[in-house]
Amino acid sequence: QKGHFLAKISGWLNSYKLIIFYYICSRHKFLSDMKKSAFLFLILSIVLFSCKETTPPPTRTQLLTDENWFPDGDGFEECEKDDPFDFEDDGTFVILIDEGIPCDSVPDKQRLSGFWTFYLDNKLILYYDADELDTFLIENLTEEQLILYSGVGDSLIFKH
Repeated sequence: QKGHFLAKISGWLNSYKLIIFYYICSRHKFLSDMKKSAFLFLILSIVLFSCKETTPPPTRTQLLTDENWFPDGDGFEECEKDDPFDFEDDGTFVILIDEGIPCDSVPDKQRLSGFWTFYLDNKLILYYDADELDTFLIENLTEEQLILYSGVGDSLIFKH
């Protein structure tokens, strides 16, 4: 954020330098009227477009924690596809099992919670109940899709 602000100020200062240069040149009859118009158009274009704000791409944490993830794809039963996986930016997570359509294999609604962390550049570790953990390889993490691989079976696909 700070670097982005400094870059914007630097762009404005460069634009003002051009305006001052134009003013000095026009006062000394250095430029013809046509050149003055073209130069003024160039300066105004630079000023207008240098003020455009760019949005930095989201971080991995923002992508993971922005919204709840829902199971998708062939690796899940239909009754599991409405169970939200909620990752918080404080490093905690909650999985609400049987939140919507109940599964026959699960007797009651369950709440699984714990802590998550990224490991290296491509792994997600989930800690449950202080003595269990799962490590997943992150195959894809975008604003629309999360694909995890546990090392056994098919990849697990999630969507918002």
